[in-house]
Amino acid sequence: MQKKKLIFFLIIYTSFFSSAFTFHSIPPILTALISILNITPFKSGLLMSIYSLLGIIIGLLSFKIIKNIKDRDILILSNLCTLVGLIIPSIFNNYSALLIGRLLSGAGFTILSIRIPGIITKLFSSVNKTSFYIGIYATSVPLAAILSFYILPILQTKYGGFYFLRFNIYITLLALILSILFIKYLIIEDIPENKKVEIYFNFEKFIPLSIIWALFNAGTISFITFSFNYSIQIKHISSTISFFIGSSTMIGGLILASLAGFILDRYKHLIRLFIIIGCMFLGLGFLLFYFSKWYLIIILFLIIGGGIIPISIFSYHTIFKNQSVDKKFSLLAITMGIGSILGPLITGSIMNIGNGIYSYLLMFLFMSTGSLLGTIYLKKTDRI
Repeated sequence: MQKKKLIFFLIIYTSFFSSAFTFHSIPPILTALISILNITPFKSGLLMSIYSLLGIIIGLLSFKIIKNIKDRDILILSNLCTLVGLIIPSIFNNYSALLIGRLLSGAGFTILSIRIPGIITKLFSSVNKTSFYIGIYATSVPLAAILSFYILPILQTKYGGFYFLRFNIYITLLALILSILFIKYLIIEDIPENKKVEIYFNFEKFIPLSIIWALFNAGTISFITFSFNYSIQIKHISSTISFFIGSSTMIGGLILASLAGFILDRYKHLIRLFIIIGCMFLGLGFLLFYFSKWYLIIILFLIIGGGIIPISIFSYHTIFKNQSVDKKFSLLAITMGIGSILGPLITGSIMNIGNGIYSYLLMFLFMSTGSLLGTIYLKKTDRI
């Protein structure tokens, strides 16, 4: 049984990695895309935002639709959505096709975001390692982002055009093939009623947490989308340092998520503190990026914030009561979608009129508001 669980988890990781790689494939080659497609910062921000639009709709419908899909079918369905979303722009090679493709691929990403944490909870709650494995699962997003920042500019320089989509297609095909070949392992036995632990959540306590998650995504997705291009074009920073700054939040998720999950499995009372500190560090990192050249400190702040917030959100200990865990992650998907849409769109609009300072002040505002909510409302919900 343990072997089947680990194989299931490996396929989950591969599937989410491929979807996350597709999501983060725009920022590393944004400068080239702006030139190829002749688009404004607003339209380039829309390429990131559109990824989450269908996700909000799916999140709203998930109680009746996604909840009834079998765990093993979820992986196949999501990989198919991502694959179709990649094939369309690779054929037509224009901005409209890329938007439609991002919309469809985003559906696959959202389906996974809603169901996978609940599946991992069912797989590993009996051995009290839920946060640890969710931490490992959470590294798939930063790993995908970091590799996209490293690989895609090389492919873009060498081949140009929409060639970057081919690499995404290969990864997604691998995930889809694994899901089909090992389908017999993609089954979770039903948990008896008296054995069900840590798979419920309290809606009232979850509202401030979901708002913080929306603010986190608004700030980080905006920063990831524009910071690399801004570093090179406006601040004239070397491409190497720009790479590390632009991917710092993802590097944090890669190196800190599993460690943070390991700690939170043992010391759940630290979760609220992790969220508050993480928001503070991210906000300061965004602010220092615009006003200073303390790049090492900026990278350090962004690594810490990006590393500890996602796993803390997914593991927050007071939410596991009263209602189905799938509802929790549906709400997370909706708020993540709202943040991912509004953040890059608003930031891109501000940059479009040449007000870079206000865009980074906005990112700081996102995270400082998240920290404030964490300080006031999460403490209050702990006492409910």
